[in-house]
Amino acid sequence: ALQRVFETAGVPFIAINVAAPGGHWFNLVNRELGSDTARTVVPMAQAKGWTAADTTIIIVQASESGDEVNDCVRYFYITGAEMMGMPVVAPTDITALTTTISENGIQVDGKGQLELSYTAVKNVLQALPADRNILLYSVNDDSTIGAWRAVQEAGRADRTMVAGLGGSAAALQELRTNPSWVA
Repeated sequence: ALQRVFETAGVPFIAINVAAPGGHWFNLVNRELGSDTARTVVPMAQAKGWTAADTTIIIVQASESGDEVNDCVRYFYITGAEMMGMPVVAPTDITALTTTISENGIQVDGKGQLELSYTAVKNVLQALPADRNILLYSVNDDSTIGAWRAVQEAGRADRTMVAGLGGSAAALQELRTNPSWVA
């Protein structure tokens, strides 16, 4: 809708992260964001003694946002799995329809929204053994906040490390005050 307004008014625009016809594209390089986040979070988990034997990576994607946006969660899993000695899969094996990535990896579709991410993570936590440590990463702050709420309500906060993508006031507050929110 905004693209039409800009085009009608003849106003040039920049499409951030998601290409839009007629706009100049500024890409955040989600692949690198996901890999860099894993390289930050995994050593923290390993310092706590977490291993492939007791840890699950849950990634929360936004299927409708396409491959570029979802590369952040895709490459978080790929890099994190490699660093932790978990089963590694090809990037093409983690699609919008993938749910089980490996015995250590689960993907849910929170559609980048708080409530949908909450529900998706709440549902998957019911099937995940309570003794599993969790590395949780999502595509944006709303999704991360919703997913985190599901973790808290399930009583699993102490065994979870959360990382998100963004910089909203709510997420920054969590990062400053919540020891489980690590990146």
